[in-house]
Amino acid sequence: MAKRKQKISRVPANSFTPYTCPAVSVIIPLYNMEKYIGECLDSLLVQTFQNFEVIVVDDCSTDSSYAIVESYAEKFGGRLTLSRMEKNTGGGAFPRNKGISLSRGEYIFFVDADDFITKNALEEMYTAAKDNDADVVYMGARYLYTTEGGAKLKRDKIGRKLEADGQEDKITLTVDDPYKNLQAFLLGSGLFLTPWTKFVKRNFLAENEINFRDLDINEDFLWFIELLCCAKRVVRYPNPVYFYRKNLSSISWNKQRIDKHLQKWFDSIIRFEKALSEVLSKRKILRENPDYFYAAMALQVNFCLERTFEERLKVQPEQIFEILRRDFESKGNFDLTVPILFSFLDTQQKYLMQAQQQFEQFNKFAAQAQARIAQLEAELKRKS
Repeated sequence: MAKRKQKISRVPANSFTPYTCPAVSVIIPLYNMEKYIGECLDSLLVQTFQNFEVIVVDDCSTDSSYAIVESYAEKFGGRLTLSRMEKNTGGGAFPRNKGISLSRGEYIFFVDADDFITKNALEEMYTAAKDNDADVVYMGARYLYTTEGGAKLKRDKIGRKLEADGQEDKITLTVDDPYKNLQAFLLGSGLFLTPWTKFVKRNFLAENEINFRDLDINEDFLWFIELLCCAKRVVRYPNPVYFYRKNLSSISWNKQRIDKHLQKWFDSIIRFEKALSEVLSKRKILRENPDYFYAAMALQVNFCLERTFEERLKVQPEQIFEILRRDFESKGNFDLTVPILFSFLDTQQKYLMQAQQQFEQFNKFAAQAQARIAQLEAELKRKS
C-alpha cells in the first residue's frame, strides 16, 4: 500500500510589497546558466506561498544569464533583486554571502540556478520551520533530474537509518541537542551536504556569524557543520520538493589535465583542514569532541578521493607524491599533513592497482574462455 504523504498545516500565501519584509529570501548564485535559469525562476513564480523575495547574485556570467534574469523583474513585481559580483569568484561561496547580506526574509532558502522546486516547496518548508520554531529545516529526500539520453527523474534519498526505523514519512525534530545532530551527520546516517537542501532562519546565521568560506570545493560542507554546531532546533523534512539537476558542465564536474585535476582536489583537502581548524577554535562543541573533527576530515578526504579515482589509476604513486610536493611546496603548505596524506594515498593506490590488474587478468581469462567456447561450438557443428 502506498504511504500517505504527511499532511502539513496551511499557511496563508500572503504577498508582500517591496517596502515590507518577506517571510523567505530565496538566494540564487548565478554563473553561465542561460539554459536553465528561466526554468528555475518559473518554478518560483508559481509558488503557492508568495510571501518571498528572490535575490540573484551573478558571478560575472559571460553568456546571457544576467539579461534573462533582468527580463523576469516585472513578473516578480518588485520582489526580484539582481546583483553582480565585481569580479568572478569561481564558486558559490561569495555570491551566497552577498545574497545573505542583501536578504530581508525571516528565513533563507538557497536554490542553484540550474535546479528548480515544486510549486508548494516554500509553503511546506516555511510551515515546517514555523510549526517547530526551527533554526534549520533540512530535506531527507530530493528529486534527481538528468537529461542524459532523455529526461529521467528519480527520488534521491539519504539518512537511511531513519527510513529503516519507519520514520521516512515523518517530520523529525531534534531539540537542544547539537551533539546528537553532529553525531548523526558525521558518524551516522549522514545528510545531504548541500546548502540548497537547507531552510535556515536568517537571524540564526547572523547571531552565530555563520557564512561561506572561500574553499572552492566543499565550502557548503563546512557551512553545514557550523549550522549543526549552533542550531538548537533542527527539523528533518521527509518530502522531496527540490529538483537537483545533474549538470556535467558545472564547476564541480569540469575535467582538467590529470596533474591539474589532482592538484585541485588535493589542495582542497589542505585548505579544508585549515578552515576546519579555524572552526574548531571557534566552536566549543568541536573542541570538546575531537572525533567530530576527524570524522569531518575523513568525509572530506573520501569525497576528494572519489573525484580523483579515474585519474589516480592512470599515474604511479611516485607521480602523485611529486604532484603533491610541487603544488604544496610552491604555496608554502608542505607540512606534516602532506606526508600523511601521501602515505594514505600510496597505500590506497597500491590496492587500486592490484585490483585493476586482477580485473584485467579476469577480462583476459574471460576473453580466452569465450574464444575457446566458440571454437568448441564450431567443432561440434562441423562434426554434426
